[in-house]
Amino acid sequence: MDSFHDFDQLTLVSCDSDHWGPHCSNRCQCQNGALCNPITGACVCAAGFRGWRCEELCAPGTHGKGCQLPCQCHHGTSCDPRTGECLCLPGYTGVYCEELCPPGSHGAHCELRCPCQNGGTCHHITGECACPPGWMGAVCAQPCPPGTFGQNCSQDCPCHHGGQCDHVTGQCHCTAGYMGDRCQEECPFGTFGFQCSLRCDCHNGGQCSPTTGACKCEPGYKGPRCQERLCPEGLHGPGCSLPCPCDAGNTISQIIQAGSERAGTSAITFTGQSDEKK
Repeated sequence: MDSFHDFDQLTLVSCDSDHWGPHCSNRCQCQNGALCNPITGACVCAAGFRGWRCEELCAPGTHGKGCQLPCQCHHGTSCDPRTGECLCLPGYTGVYCEELCPPGSHGAHCELRCPCQNGGTCHHITGECACPPGWMGAVCAQPCPPGTFGQNCSQDCPCHHGGQCDHVTGQCHCTAGYMGDRCQEECPFGTFGFQCSLRCDCHNGGQCSPTTGACKCEPGYKGPRCQERLCPEGLHGPGCSLPCPCDAGNTISQIIQAGSERAGTSAITFTGQSDEKK
């Protein structure tokens, strides 16, 4: 070996990591863990850095030795310039940040719990609740106001006669005495009550209220079920409220009495006389 080569080897072996050149007299300018060439002083950057002194991080979207490797992260996420590890933005997860936060969670690292109730789903980034049909409020805790239903409570209920609609589906729940998909029909003749499920008990042609079942008697009948056939003597008409216009001295009145019915008798009364038959 010549003397120059011997000097070169001596310099290479003798310089510490912070110096370079003849007699190791020059101080290395490299940063961020970079090594400098002991002969030239050129910096050899560590993974993730660039620049003549290795003072800059790799440009966004690149990483590794010489910043030559592309990042593989999704949804606008950057990667660690040294390792290439994806640093997910709030609302995303997965090795490459390719997945949304699982249902029920949101935010940074998907660590925040969603506050939504009644089946509401929260935005994977902000946690804002999206309510299902029939619900409203910041956390979907309130049903739609009366008279509305559906998504965002934006639809009007179609129910008539005081019927209430389901706040989710809009299906009508009819009040007593009404039926139909919109509660638009009265109960059929002879029925009354909720869902028209009860049978009327009116006699002698009486009609019952579709709501309460109360009987409305035909003229000449009275009683809670119109079971009493005759008006008191001298009266007739609806509710036995009209006086008879007949001359009392020339009137035949037929009176059915409870005692006579049990004995199987009837009494016919004429003016001034009576005749009893068995």
